[in-house]
Amino acid sequence: MCRTEPWDPSTGFTAWAGRALSIMVVAAIAQPLDAQGVTQLLAERRYELGEAIFESTDFADESVSQLGRLSGGIMLADDRIVLADGMGTHLLFVGLADRLLTRVGRKGEGPGEFKSLRVLGRASPNGVFVDDPVGARVTVFSDDGSLIGSVSYNPGSFRGSVMVPRPIYADHEGNVLFRDADPLFSVRDDGPYREQLSYIHVRSDGSRAMIAEAQGREMVRRNGTGMFSVYEKPFSYSTLEASYGDRLLVADTETGIVAVYDRNGEVGVTLDAGRGVPVSAEADAQWRTQEIADSRLRRSRTGPADPDAPPGLTGILSGLGGAGQDAEAFYRTADGNTIAPSLSGMFVDGSGRAWLQRYAFPDDEIVRWLIWGIHEGDVEAIVEVPANHAVLDAMDDKVLVRTTDDLGVSKAVVRRLKRIS
Repeated sequence: MCRTEPWDPSTGFTAWAGRALSIMVVAAIAQPLDAQGVTQLLAERRYELGEAIFESTDFADESVSQLGRLSGGIMLADDRIVLADGMGTHLLFVGLADRLLTRVGRKGEGPGEFKSLRVLGRASPNGVFVDDPVGARVTVFSDDGSLIGSVSYNPGSFRGSVMVPRPIYADHEGNVLFRDADPLFSVRDDGPYREQLSYIHVRSDGSRAMIAEAQGREMVRRNGTGMFSVYEKPFSYSTLEASYGDRLLVADTETGIVAVYDRNGEVGVTLDAGRGVPVSAEADAQWRTQEIADSRLRRSRTGPADPDAPPGLTGILSGLGGAGQDAEAFYRTADGNTIAPSLSGMFVDGSGRAWLQRYAFPDDEIVRWLIWGIHEGDVEAIVEVPANHAVLDAMDDKVLVRTTDDLGVSKAVVRRLKRIS
């Protein structure tokens, strides 16, 4: 794997500054870091999103300016981006400078076609891969949009009884790394449990190797309402994962520890983002109020069954209503974690840096991302992003984000990083 490239000089970050900062980090992580400790450590190396150099709504072609559903985005090394339109079921290769457009894929079952589009990821050594969970197939394209090949998989061959495995890595040789989740829906007793996760490397010859295991979301089962009686614990801990080249990153959001595995399952580097902050009474009440409001909204969308509806639909809607009432009771009274998760997002950008998002509370207007070099485990900077901007990818001093307006219309925006301290 190539060493992490230094940030563009225009952002104010240089390789020698990173090495100097790493000396501070080695001393600092000898003691566990909390969120405030990390922030104080990097108080003089903060960035925000600066000028916009691309906005999809300004693009001439309507397939870009009127995205149906922006499912994901990747930045390429040659000043292009790849956007995944889940509604149009295609990929858009867009030049940031020359505005050239290449459209790849469509609805179908043939080579390079998709029945659905769930995950867009960076393929190795270059290009992108797409997960089609309905067609149970991973398709790989080169960075010019040419079809490399596809790998079909059998969801029933994985441990998860009801969850479709999720690919988080693919390469040009037909190797795929899957996240396999067993949600333990078969648990019969009321109470908390954790999803069981495993990361399975499926080689091109069909053989398999387990890279790592982890515990997923903290869930609570409540008997009495059947399949709708499983809820996420307030401020629940979970596991995040990302991949870059031959590295797998697995983050425990309870401890803030990120383990970097090689393909043999050996941990080479450990990143310590520190634990989360205590949950205030106000934050706890706001979280519960938001969950109850969301539950009521979902319930209102079911509506009464039409008299001419197929048999059984009325019963299903009635069951949803009962589940909604049970959800409200759960969110009002359930015990939650008193310490918030440390992280709520993670990805590795095109320059080989790990972006770790500090946990965002419902009323936070700014989300902070910790930027780490995954080769040496050195923290480099903090990037502050508006909470309504979803960071999709980054490369050098450019960041690709998704924004959504009040009407629910999404657009892709590329902005340069701007140093603020």
